[in-house]
Amino acid sequence: MPSWTIFKSPNLIDNFFKFILGPVSGSASLTLRMGSLNLTGTTSGSLDDLVNSLITNYLGENNQSLRNSLTLVSSNTSGTNRELVFQASNYSNFALSHVFTNDSTNFTGTVSY
Repeated sequence: MPSWTIFKSPNLIDNFFKFILGPVSGSASLTLRMGSLNLTGTTSGSLDDLVNSLITNYLGENNQSLRNSLTLVSSNTSGTNRELVFQASNYSNFALSHVFTNDSTNFTGTVSY
């Protein structure tokens, strides 16, 4: 059965916020939701694959409106976790959430904000 842990702290301070992605195993798609904006990536078992997929999709041609609203400031390693830090172009109370889909039966992963 897939499992993951969610910690929410949706306060936007100085227009910056971050998603902290923990180690993953198994395959899944992850959608990061920032208000009405979505960013999706996939993994077949590696956290690096997931982060690279998210960054590639952020930079993709179909995500111009996302890039107009949010700048991906950094992708840092913090221990075994990876952090994606975004800066909003205008203050908005972005409701942060996420969803894993198409996950394998042995999938595990964590996301916190």
